[in-house]
Amino acid sequence: MEIKYLFLRAIAVLFEIVGWLILILGMLSTLLFVASTGAIDLGALAGRLPLGLFWQQLGLPKVSAWAAAGVTGLTSLLSFLILCAIGEVTLLLLDIEEKTSETAHFLQPRT
Repeated sequence: MEIKYLFLRAIAVLFEIVGWLILILGMLSTLLFVASTGAIDLGALAGRLPLGLFWQQLGLPKVSAWAAAGVTGLTSLLSFLILCAIGEVTLLLLDIEEKTSETAHFLQPRT
């Protein structure tokens, strides 16, 4: 049978790709927030991170960096789950439509 709704399938895959990108970038930014607290020793890279200086210049405690890291991590994880679920549900609905069409084709009376 022919593949129908090719554009809708592409959008579903795009949702999943964007979900994975958000997860990866969110976890990297979470690590950078944690690194700005000084909990992770990054060696020479620590001097190049503007986040540590940003927290110090604002006079914010390290708890703020930990809170930002937690919010960033949870938000990226939740966004990943939602976007991947949307892509999977879209593909599921397309598969249901395909199987329903096949079943209707085979159940037609033969003359």
